[in-house]
Amino acid sequence: MIDEIKLSESEWADELAGPPLSPAADERPGAVDPAFAAECLAGLRTLPSSEQWVLGADLVTHSAQWGDVWRMDFELPGETLRPRVNRLVSWRRADGTMPIIVAIGQTLPPLHPSDVGGKKEG
Repeated sequence: MIDEIKLSESEWADELAGPPLSPAADERPGAVDPAFAAECLAGLRTLPSSEQWVLGADLVTHSAQWGDVWRMDFELPGETLRPRVNRLVSWRRADGTMPIIVAIGQTLPPLHPSDVGGKKEG
């Protein structure tokens, strides 16, 4: 049985709010905080089947609105949606929770153009 969730329109909008999938123009590269990136990866590993995803290099930026924002492109095993991009986005909310946005098949530029299938070309 699914419990009914009652949220006001503004509460629902707040629950869905998050940083954009691609870094905004005012975001700057964040200081590399290995603990923050590790927390984001740990949260990712709670998602079913995520251990099979092929992960690219991450990118941490800092936003005046969202604080530190972690992003990573990934591919599903055996499937490519290129030129579309699959992207993960995580950040820390004021209450300490760290949501994860999983976006599949988006029309976005890759975070790292040389990052193909989780491996750097070169």
